[in-house]
Amino acid sequence: MKHIKESSVEQLNLKYKNKKIYCVGCGKRLFELIELYSSEPFINNISGLFDNNSKLWGVEKEIGSIKLKIENPVSIKQLSDVVILITSDHYEDIFKSIQEYLCNKNVYVFRYPQYYYRWTGKLLKFVSYMPLSRQILFYAGAEPHENADAIVSYLNKEYKGKKYSIVYLSDNENFSYNGIKYIYSKTVRCRANFFEVFDYCRLYSRSKFLCYENQALKKVSSKQCLIYLNHGTIPLKNVSDVLRQPEELDIGVCPGKGCANLYIDQYGITPEKLVYMMPARVNRIFKSEGKIHDLLKIDHKKVVLWLPTFRQLKGSERKDSASLNPIELLKNNIYEIDEYLSNKNTALVIKKHPREKIDLIIPDKINNIFIIRDEQLGDARMCLQDLLNDTDALLTDYSGISFEYMLLGKPIGYVLTDINEYHRGFSVDNPEEYMPGTHIFNKTQFLNFIDDVFSGKDEFYNKRVRLIEKLFGNEAYENGAAKFIDYLDRR
Repeated sequence: MKHIKESSVEQLNLKYKNKKIYCVGCGKRLFELIELYSSEPFINNISGLFDNNSKLWGVEKEIGSIKLKIENPVSIKQLSDVVILITSDHYEDIFKSIQEYLCNKNVYVFRYPQYYYRWTGKLLKFVSYMPLSRQILFYAGAEPHENADAIVSYLNKEYKGKKYSIVYLSDNENFSYNGIKYIYSKTVRCRANFFEVFDYCRLYSRSKFLCYENQALKKVSSKQCLIYLNHGTIPLKNVSDVLRQPEELDIGVCPGKGCANLYIDQYGITPEKLVYMMPARVNRIFKSEGKIHDLLKIDHKKVVLWLPTFRQLKGSERKDSASLNPIELLKNNIYEIDEYLSNKNTALVIKKHPREKIDLIIPDKINNIFIIRDEQLGDARMCLQDLLNDTDALLTDYSGISFEYMLLGKPIGYVLTDINEYHRGFSVDNPEEYMPGTHIFNKTQFLNFIDDVFSGKDEFYNKRVRLIEKLFGNEAYENGAAKFIDYLDRR
């Protein structure tokens, strides 16, 4: 019986330098592998790609100096004396699906490399025997540390208890924020000197609390507490195939008992691990300081913010809709919509999802439609939640941001032009009931929504209030950061 083994980049370069490598899983981990190790010798040994998703079969990918077509994993039957590299977070499930093809073959099966140097895992384990410190480590991946920033702000300005140390784990190598200690997430997976690796291992393994929002972290000590903060409130789109949480999870932060079944179904979190509190970042939405006007230098009377969810996942082949442009409605109507906005003295501000592959571009002659980018927010030391209360209405679609915006009591329009082409599906059987606002399918409905915002008309207010009560109950307007730290203090 074959088993998945661990291999460092160093071993792939040296011990298996004469073996052909075949990757199984062609999602974000394969993209990451190619990007991280483009100059490493083992990349040139990659000779084939497999994926269980039949929609990807035949798709070409460029790896090094060659192009390879993604194939059906059944072709693994023909391989012998090779290395199989499972390039997916769901490596255990993938391994089970290909096990029958590996019988009596001289095949080495590894998960994608966790470390660059083979000694890193041993160092991490050694350091983990040191006592845990009163330290919280936050990981948000490539996205802003919104929950972490809210919690750190609370600790610095309001908290009166015993001091916590804070560490940010960041995908940004040049991250810097308010003097907070940070470690680069890929330190142990790339070439680095011993002291950089040791510092990473020390800060990671001595953190009592490991908090993450998207990609799961792993404990290196059973005494650590692994916490899923989630980067939103509840998922409206189906994520059960991509966001199942690990069994070693200790706590899943859930914004209310009305959301519990969604968290159990979509994230696979067992009921006893759910802790009910609003995500810390939500408390930031209640401030109003005119920041969106200052940031974009606009003086319009009204501001409508458009936050579409992604259709194509950046850094992968994932496509959630047959319609790939998240603002397709603007495509042939942009000049007419711009003129209408001008007549209503209203600005339409669009921010693309941080994980959207397609860039959003507005023609130069447009005067009332603006794009706001993550770089602008980063430079201004702001996050999305800091802007919400400075707007008069929200446009979105299947994004979970709508559930946070509901708390402001302002109008929401749902642009659903691709709802019949949105093959990711939804987390609930009746998604329209979770969209208490104007449902927009065409230009006329879009302009009518703008008109309603300008005139102050909002016929869905009471429906939103009832949905908030149903989903969040008593947790709806609580300070999530304060409740989170109080919970940690009692552990």
